[in-house]
Amino acid sequence: MKPILERYKEKTIFINVNDPIRTDEMTLFLVGDDYFGVVDSDSGFRAYFPYTTILGVYEGMNGTLQINLNHFVLYKGSTGFGFSF
Repeated sequence: MKPILERYKEKTIFINVNDPIRTDEMTLFLVGDDYFGVVDSDSGFRAYFPYTTILGVYEGMNGTLQINLNHFVLYKGSTGFGFSF
């Protein structure tokens, strides 16, 4: 994964940081050995993710990159537990 992401370092990419079905434009600023980092140009919000959270990477013919992350949530309620993706 690292070689693919290195080609897009310091470029705008699309990634579903906060919502599994919505992608946001963010700048890929860090490509490490085990994780990568993105920053929102407007707010300065930075997020870091291990490569193991990536479900898919899509490269467009126009030079764009989209990363889809796994949003696994485990929750506990009064009658049991559950999970969602």
